[in-house]
Amino acid sequence: MADLSAARLCSLPGNWSYGNSQGGRLFFIDEEAKSTTWLHPHTGEAVIIGHRRSA
Repeated sequence: MADLSAARLCSLPGNWSYGNSQGGRLFFIDEEAKSTTWLHPHTGEAVIIGHRRSA
């Protein structure tokens, strides 16, 4: 799995954004297709477990 830095998150395609699940896991949103994915739209890689939100 990939370690996605803030710079790579900012390089999302224009119609993409990202959010956090209730469990704190990062996911990506394709606003045009109205779909979500755990995989980064450029790399196709999942975010590492370490990117979960801490309580």
